[in-house]
Amino acid sequence: MIRPMDLALRLVLLSLAAPASGARAPEPAPPETRSPQHPGKPAMRLYAIASGDNSRCTEDDLRVLAEKFQMVYGGFSREQMDAMRGFNPQFKVLQYVGTFSTNTTSKLLPPAEAEKRRAELLHYPLARLAGDVSIDARRIRLEPLGKNAKLILKPSAADGEFSVIDPQKPESNRYVTWLRIDEEFLRVNGFDPATGEVEVQRGFSGSRAAAHKAGAPVLHPVYQAGNAPGIEKDEYGRPPKTISYIPDPAAPLRWDLTFQETLHALDKGYDGAWIDCLGSKPFNPAGVDGNLLSKAGAAPRSDEDLLGAAARGRALPLWSFAEGRPYTEESFRVCCEKGVTDLQSRLEKRLGKCPTLYANNIGPGYFPDQGGRKFFLTPTEAKPRPLDGYCLEGFAGTLSNADFSRWFYENGPPAPPTYPNEEHWQYAVRVCMDAAQDKLAICPMISQAGWKTMMLEALPLEQRNQFERFAYASYLMSVERDAPAMLGMPAFYVGEKGRYAHVDDLYFQPIGDPAESRKPDDIEGYRVEGHKTYLRRFGNGVVLVNPTTEADADVPLSRLCVDPETRQTVSSTSMKAQAGRLLLFAPLERR
Repeated sequence: MIRPMDLALRLVLLSLAAPASGARAPEPAPPETRSPQHPGKPAMRLYAIASGDNSRCTEDDLRVLAEKFQMVYGGFSREQMDAMRGFNPQFKVLQYVGTFSTNTTSKLLPPAEAEKRRAELLHYPLARLAGDVSIDARRIRLEPLGKNAKLILKPSAADGEFSVIDPQKPESNRYVTWLRIDEEFLRVNGFDPATGEVEVQRGFSGSRAAAHKAGAPVLHPVYQAGNAPGIEKDEYGRPPKTISYIPDPAAPLRWDLTFQETLHALDKGYDGAWIDCLGSKPFNPAGVDGNLLSKAGAAPRSDEDLLGAAARGRALPLWSFAEGRPYTEESFRVCCEKGVTDLQSRLEKRLGKCPTLYANNIGPGYFPDQGGRKFFLTPTEAKPRPLDGYCLEGFAGTLSNADFSRWFYENGPPAPPTYPNEEHWQYAVRVCMDAAQDKLAICPMISQAGWKTMMLEALPLEQRNQFERFAYASYLMSVERDAPAMLGMPAFYVGEKGRYAHVDDLYFQPIGDPAESRKPDDIEGYRVEGHKTYLRRFGNGVVLVNPTTEADADVPLSRLCVDPETRQTVSSTSMKAQAGRLLLFAPLERR
């Protein structure tokens, strides 16, 4: 998830009040003091994220972006975008669109509009009616859905129809809560957890009071984790400033907002949109207590999950009003596909053509050979036109919320990513292998795909180099000739001399085309016999990855190789734990 929050304001503050060391938002370095940029094109297609303050980019920075990458998403002025397209007419600049939730301070909707459109928000089954409810009953009794389930409900703390939120004084926030039974909304005024009795206002929010039968599902709105009523801290350990709801993918709300935001981006000069949190389940849906309803961000843990047979039809704890039952991953995804089709059609009708549309996040939920989120990249009945690209976030590692919070809010040191374990690494590489072999436009991002990448920009060079070598070598395990896939990374570095765009020489090494390709379910075939390291042969060299937490000594190579960084010639190599390496074949001696 990208989660920009009030990022623009914070970036401005950082640029005005950078620490004395200059590590956060320093003045740009003069061009002559920057690292020399490789004159050629990268060996593989790359795209960039630029989450920081880009207002101080130099002409050299813009040239690097346009000439070394296929696309960038981040905040840029019209003049900057025109300059980049001047260097490369095929270059694309995308605007982030985060319409996966709506909140009480959202710029996308007038005040209180998110709550006013309650019928278009996602709900989850909280309980069932313990008995019949008459049309004029003011007290109803609920019973838990499970034998050991505990009923939790928060009565409204604000008068009237809408929550009252002050982002500057979150401690004074007051909220309105409601239930939905069939087509009726019921405002929650009081709750007795001992008896399960709820005091309600009937026919709330313009709905019509009606009689309801015992056993009817009682539904509660889904919140965005970190922004639920009454919680003390969000995922970054900060007081929440909003109450956020998640739109139902079968309703117009999300797609209306995405349409408006995409048009706004195009008006500012962008080539299209980067749509966040699009998939087969919502990102971090939370219940009345602020706890997650499902572990939406968890990677598959078994072959059954990886193949998708179980997960694809698994019921989610989220309610489909259209079907009168819980969503499955598949039905939720199909609703999102239909929403994308509606968005594409509306944009084409308005503009005469459909702009570039990328999305995040293709995994988990991509099932090699079986579909899932893979279908966003293929023509389907629900969505004839595929997305132009689909990000696999956290491909090679993740930046923790706690580390980022210490760096961003408390002026602490930048922290390196957490590397995936071997199981998660295999899953990510298998997804990319499957997509590349099917010629799909998958776009793995080496870490998260959002604002936390600013911390990655500020990493000490040694730590960043180690991570990027692991990520690039892992990506090379999956690439195929002429596949539209591309690898994403932060475009900028931050150091004592300033913030500047640069692409490491690693990405220009002439590795050639793959000389072998295994099926995704045969990733173990790349493992060197008797070793922890995986090796793939290319036309001009080999790539090696050790995704385990143990070092691997004396890994044999297929032939004599040269390390392009040290110029040493080797016939075997030792691999550190969680490390990647690229070696080029040594010239063959003439006989």
